[in-house]
Amino acid sequence: MLEHMGNTGESGIIPLHGPDGHRQRPPHAPQPWEKTDRAQAALEGATGPEPPAPPLCPNCGLVGDRCVTYYGWHVLLEPDLLVPAHRVPAWHRWYVDSDGTAWNSRADEPAPGAMCRVPHRITCPVLRLEEPGPLPLPLPHAG
Repeated sequence: MLEHMGNTGESGIIPLHGPDGHRQRPPHAPQPWEKTDRAQAALEGATGPEPPAPPLCPNCGLVGDRCVTYYGWHVLLEPDLLVPAHRVPAWHRWYVDSDGTAWNSRADEPAPGAMCRVPHRITCPVLRLEEPGPLPLPLPHAG
């Protein structure tokens, strides 16, 4: 029975009942939140390369950790770098949940002792400060 299931070439649209059933969006049509999600991605800097492209910075070519956001866009995070959140500027604090989904805390104050990830774009060696580029992050003292 399972061998007969799959792509049959038929439309994936399931007719809805009621007076608005004919208004169902076709597959691959823009979704209602698409513009909002795109704006949020731009605002938060979740502009990493989308799969299937490799997770490389388009400016310097370095590899980053690509994480999907809750709104479906990807952010390129600096690999293997956890920083005390209170030392990272607002809007640049990213947290990754246990399922690998990243979220930006925006201007919210971090919890005491919180650690966060930073986007590659603020550490990218090619970008200038006004683009935005590398922000001076305090390095942990060896000791």
